[in-house]
Amino acid sequence: MARWPATKARRVLRALLRIGWSVKRAAAGKGEVLVVAVPRAPRLIPCVESAFPGAEVIEEGLRDLAERRESIPSLLVQIGRPRLERLGLEIPPDSSTATTTSESELPEHRLYHLLAATNPDSAHSRYNALIRRLVSFERAAECASR
Repeated sequence: MARWPATKARRVLRALLRIGWSVKRAAAGKGEVLVVAVPRAPRLIPCVESAFPGAEVIEEGLRDLAERRESIPSLLVQIGRPRLERLGLEIPPDSSTATTTSESELPEHRLYHLLAATNPDSAHSRYNALIRRLVSFERAAECASR
C-alpha cells in the first residue's frame, strides 16, 4: 500500500471543506492527526456566502425564483443571471422570460416598473441602489473564487 504524503491529505481535506463538508472530530497522537469529515446539513441556498454584501437579497431572489414568484429580489437575480451562473450559482429558470423576446419584458424593465408601481418618485434611485448591491455581491464572490 502506498503512503500518501501529508500534503495530499491536506489538499483533500481542503477540497472537502470547500464543497461544504465540516470536521467532526480531530484527534492527535504521535505526530499524526486523524480527521473525520462529514457533509454539512444543506442550507436552503448552499452556494451563497452570507458574509458577502447583498447576500440576503440574492438568497431571497433565488428562493422566489424557485417558487416562481416575481419579486424585486427575483428580478435582481435574473438581471445578474449570466455573471452569477459563471460564478457557480444554480439559478432556477424563469418561465416568464423563456417565451418572451419583447424588450419590455426584460428583467431590468420589469424591475423598474415594479419599483415605479410602489413609489414612482424614488424608483430610479432605488433601482440604481439595487444594481449596486448586485454588483457588490458579484465582485465579492469573484474575489472569493480566485
